[in-house]
Amino acid sequence: MPVTAIPPHHDGMQVLATRLKVKHLDLFRNVCELRNLHRAAQASHMTQPGATKLIREIEDMFGVPLFERGRHGMSLTHYGQTLHRHVSVLMGDITSMQNEMLLMSQGAVGQVRLGVLPSVSSDLIALAIANTRALNPGTRFSIVEAPASDLVASLLRSELDLTFGRVLDLDVARTLRIVDVYAESFSIVVRAGHPLLGKRRPRLDQLNQAAWILPAAGTPMRNLIDSQFTQDAALRPSPTVECNSFEKMYHLIARTDMLSLLPRGMAQQGQSRGDLDVLRYELGASFAPVSLIFRGNAESPPGIANFAQAVLEAAKALGLS
Repeated sequence: MPVTAIPPHHDGMQVLATRLKVKHLDLFRNVCELRNLHRAAQASHMTQPGATKLIREIEDMFGVPLFERGRHGMSLTHYGQTLHRHVSVLMGDITSMQNEMLLMSQGAVGQVRLGVLPSVSSDLIALAIANTRALNPGTRFSIVEAPASDLVASLLRSELDLTFGRVLDLDVARTLRIVDVYAESFSIVVRAGHPLLGKRRPRLDQLNQAAWILPAAGTPMRNLIDSQFTQDAALRPSPTVECNSFEKMYHLIARTDMLSLLPRGMAQQGQSRGDLDVLRYELGASFAPVSLIFRGNAESPPGIANFAQAVLEAAKALGLS
């Protein structure tokens, strides 16, 4: 069946408004994930001939080929990749809408799907949640902890309502709404009982000769850390291990004699657990701010806005901002 391009005017929009259904989007997403029309039809609870008809309808509506068929299954064309990005957001919004309506029917007044970095202050999160629930006891929370890039990707797919972390990629930042909450500085961290802890202030040659764990060269996080060293020109460590996960860095430091830089909040958590300690050497510069991050093109429901306000008030109460 030939695909005829739809002219970019009101008639094309009318075709989408009257013909495009959720079942089209659900099937399209399943074909993208499974790359097999038979399995996608089963996942969408329809017959394969019915699925074939719907895929043809979608391609006809948009007027472009969305898939390439080959021996190894169905792969997306560049048109299909663009549609997949938007469909992921749409289906995420639909799922969120269903969950929110269900929670409301059960007496909840809202849901907050929150993504957090491991280094974000646990005290701040706990106080903000407590204050939110004090005003709206029916508010429910789901919390996902992950690296910053994973959290932002989940946010853009509408799998999260907001994230609590840092954005270091300027291109990504342009698609988001960012509210800075507090600035955090670095600490030079070692395992509890490390030999350098006995020094009043470690000598620069001891620090430069030590084994370090740092993020990979060229990454936004490494560039940020290098800028800290630039402000202290005599401190020029080279990494023995490169690692882009603060969580993994934490465990490597706790189990070896290597040094690293961690956000001060994470370093303090390590101290309270007895895993880590902080060297008496102050870098003094601020880290990238910890921010509340929202999708730039999405309106926040009242429950999300209330929680965001509670975070800003909790940061002041804890002396972070």
